Amino acid sequence: TDMETMRGITGPCIRPQSSPASAASFPKCRQEIFHAAVRPLPIRTAAWRGCVMAVHPVRSDHVVDALASVGVQLTSPEAAALADQCTAPLDAATLADNVLLLEQAVGAGVKKLLQREPRLMTTPLRPWHTFLMTFGFSHEQWRDILTGAPQALTNSRSNLITAGESILELRRHGLDESQIAQMCVFYPQMLHLSAVEVKSLVRMISNHQSTGGC
Repeated sequence: TDMETMRGITGPCIRPQSSPASAASFPKCRQEIFHAAVRPLPIRTAAWRGCVMAVHPVRSDHVVDALASVGVQLTSPEAAALADQCTAPLDAATLADNVLLLEQAVGAGVKKLLQREPRLMTTPLRPWHTFLMTFGFSHEQWRDILTGAPQALTNSRSNLITAGESILELRRHGLDESQIAQMCVFYPQMLHLSAVEVKSLVRMISNHQSTGGC
């Protein structure tokens, strides 16, 4: 069953929920985050407002300054190459905040991580970090997603509304916060799948394991 599948992936401590998951099944602080994520109103946070309002492209000097602030030095060609791959406009302050978050997560690996996934410079990461920490992700799991599958955050489909719906769908399958976080590290695409797609993926994993897959 799907429940047995989740137990095999995330450990033996899964207990069925007495009722379907909903925003009300979360503690109050998490209800507030959930409603902030799914409310169909304009996004009001400063980080996102800066992203929406900025109209200039990322320049190489922005990249140099942001990385220099965490002790990472770039040559002019390296900075230019990174800036050229940034197709979305973003203000310098948000870029600097992204770099700070990345440096805190991966240390000296921030340069290689940005070269591998330049969209991490233009995807506001602070809202993602706050959202995932609120829903029980550890700093190590945040790092694992950044280094293992950064596209889960930078994909064009990725947004906090979809991520919230995915988390609720996993709750309906009986997972608690720590198990959901572990599931999203194993299958980072969960963060940008719809509830229907999450259900299908869980069923696919269940079928794969029932036929002797890993």
